[in-house]
Amino acid sequence: MRSRLHAAAALLLLAISPLVVTSCYGRFPLTHAVYDFNGEVGNDAGNAEKWVESALFWVFVILPVYQLASLGDAIIFNVIEFWTGDTLRIGAAPGHGALAGVADPDGAARLAAAPQPGP
Repeated sequence: MRSRLHAAAALLLLAISPLVVTSCYGRFPLTHAVYDFNGEVGNDAGNAEKWVESALFWVFVILPVYQLASLGDAIIFNVIEFWTGDTLRIGAAPGHGALAGVADPDGAARLAAAPQPGP
């Protein structure tokens, strides 16, 4: 019984792997968005900037933010980028806020850049 379960799991992984593991490296947009966020946190702190960034880095490592971002990129975003050929951008666009999920009137979901609030 146990060997059948192992064989079925191996067969399932073998069947799914061509869809996920497509020899694509990708640009890891979610991971870069986390890096960019970490780099922007301490910008107004003057000399303390490096300490703030370092502390946030350790928080992101202990709470697996970087690991989950890399996993999301490897499983979802890089595969989408490979199959569509479009470069995905996650984070703030110039003159806009971060990307957000938006429902179209026909019910379809899409990502759109939200306008950045003014000063």
